[in-house]
Amino acid sequence: MTATIDQDAATETWAVPPEAEGYVERDGVRVHWELFGSGERAVLLLPSWSIVPARVWKGQVAHLARRGRVVVFDPRGNGRSDRPSDPSAYDNDEFVDDALAVLDATETERAAVVGLSLGAQRELSLAVRAPERVTHLIFLGPTLPITPPSPHRDNSFTIELETYEGWAKYNEHYWRRDYRGFVEFFFDHSACPSRTRPSSTTTSSAGDCRPTPRR
Repeated sequence: MTATIDQDAATETWAVPPEAEGYVERDGVRVHWELFGSGERAVLLLPSWSIVPARVWKGQVAHLARRGRVVVFDPRGNGRSDRPSDPSAYDNDEFVDDALAVLDATETERAAVVGLSLGAQRELSLAVRAPERVTHLIFLGPTLPITPPSPHRDNSFTIELETYEGWAKYNEHYWRRDYRGFVEFFFDHSACPSRTRPSSTTTSSAGDCRPTPRR
């Protein structure tokens, strides 16, 4: 594993500039990380999924960085990290190894670890693998058996279906045909509960939450 630090990289995507940023490299895959704030206390904000970069945390980083160090990294497959083509490169253990490498690169001995959605599985694995590196575990909307199953669990991810309506889009064959269509559907429906302007949206019995045209 190697690590490099780039103090002068572009910072226009964050409300506050990072103190440092760089890459860790494992088995030829580079993962981009950023460090914000300073102090003894540290928080590691894990990637939720390769579907989004570290900027998914942009609403939290500035607040937390006033109170300590905040570490984030783009998941392999998104942002400024590499996009390996081998499916095994996205195994859960690979994300855990990336997180540990980022902690080492940022000289973060221990941190409170926060996981959103699928990140909950990774923070649990991290705590089991290296409990001495974890001070707290915080779960946000965890994708774990302790929560009700997601609606797409009714369909097998690998079986080719006759139709791909609704959550049937969560399927390997649909992704190969229209991955953008899945991404738009996923955020359209998963983000629905967080909308704050009901006057500009409509919710159907199927859970659709797309903006209505403005008159």
